[in-house]
Amino acid sequence: MIWEVLSLFFMNLCAGLVFINEGLFHCDSVALARAVEVTYQTGQLQPAVAGRYGAVIINSILYFPFFLLGDNADFLTRFSSILFHSLSIVALYLFIVEFLGDRVVALFGALLFSATPLYFMPNTYGKEHGMAMFFFLFSFYSLLRGCRKNSLFWVSLASVFMGISISVRESILVMVPMFVLLAFSPAITTRPFAITIPKEKRELKWLSALFLPLCCVLGTLFFTYLGDLCHRTLFVRDVSVAFYWGLLSPALYHAMYDLENTLGVFGVGCFVMGMTVLFSKENLFKVLFLFIWCMFILFYGNNRCYTPRYLDMIMVPLWIAVAYGIVWVYRLRSAVGIFLLSLFLTGMILFMYPMLVFRHHYNGEKRFAAYVQGVTESNAIILGADDNSFIEYYAKRKTLGIPVNDFNSMDAFLDEVSVYVRQGVPVYLMGSLRMYDEQGIFWKKIAERLNLFQVGKFLAEDFHRPERKLQTYYEGLYRVFIK
Repeated sequence: MIWEVLSLFFMNLCAGLVFINEGLFHCDSVALARAVEVTYQTGQLQPAVAGRYGAVIINSILYFPFFLLGDNADFLTRFSSILFHSLSIVALYLFIVEFLGDRVVALFGALLFSATPLYFMPNTYGKEHGMAMFFFLFSFYSLLRGCRKNSLFWVSLASVFMGISISVRESILVMVPMFVLLAFSPAITTRPFAITIPKEKRELKWLSALFLPLCCVLGTLFFTYLGDLCHRTLFVRDVSVAFYWGLLSPALYHAMYDLENTLGVFGVGCFVMGMTVLFSKENLFKVLFLFIWCMFILFYGNNRCYTPRYLDMIMVPLWIAVAYGIVWVYRLRSAVGIFLLSLFLTGMILFMYPMLVFRHHYNGEKRFAAYVQGVTESNAIILGADDNSFIEYYAKRKTLGIPVNDFNSMDAFLDEVSVYVRQGVPVYLMGSLRMYDEQGIFWKKIAERLNLFQVGKFLAEDFHRPERKLQTYYEGLYRVFIK
């Protein structure tokens, strides 16, 4: 098994480094890099977007040699993302071996997940998905290993790793019930119908090993920042967080469309086949477990800020079932099984290859920040939204974020801008603000009080999913004057 583990790790690590993005591609990645740097500068732990202190701590540890060399955290953040992507594939392999007891299914499932575009691509530009997924999947592996060996140490370790994964990516909190369900792994029979929990899993020492470490970690997170974040996500439609949009939101259609594109007709067929074969072997709990896990698309796919990478958690059980179906075919007709696996891998690699190659050589946000740095004064203030983090990090310019769709705060914000302009501070506005001004409040208000003169246009080029083609657009930069 060691050769499979090493092969999966180094194959993914090398692929990630070959296709590593030219720069930090997402504002969350920039926030994470800045949090690491400021943590070293101040000696105080800094939050990233939505807190995510676990990611900051882990990347701060990895950043130490780069800090000694005088480098910033740009490359480290991208490298860490690739490193943990590779480790997460290994963790998935180990989990499937423990869960199904089949190394071939584990190998096929790990290969499929490693080549999934909506998971591989974000891990080339500094997102924390790979890091969170590693601790999440390793917690599942540790839990099953602890149950198999009757080891309280491994059960406690699993509980700690589950908590760490939540500190890295807060949305994994909704997967805690799946962790508990896997821990008890009740035996389910149909004739007669019965659900039985092993006696040893009802003992106090086992329950303490399972719940105490997790409760300590979650308690710390909730009392510091996670409690408020959960409240705003679930009950307050706050645009500063990726809030839950409802059970059947408009985003769910896009999520189902992305799943269909990722799996395809053959994938759906192999999924059904895999679940059917697993059911026929009377592995009722395992079938139910994978099915319930898939149903969490009703959370991840109903997010106001939905994007395909949110589905990485859902792809895990889907690929496990697909791999089970392919392996069943493989053991009947090895050539057909290998063909099916190759078909999936080839299709996904060909899909993302053009985007990966382009982004390896060109990062539009980083190039635009360099453009802003070249055409603006060193004391300039730039008005923007999500682009602000790139401007501050790469262009070293001060920014102000507009109050998005907030009519009550707009006048006060423009008053502040007017003061800077009257004081002779050069103020610029980014044309990309139009996409955040859904109700047209900002542009209406600014037209009443300020004049905008276009400084220039920046030719921005990038790949956008699902079109799989080069998108060319002009990012305008405007100088702000008093009317």
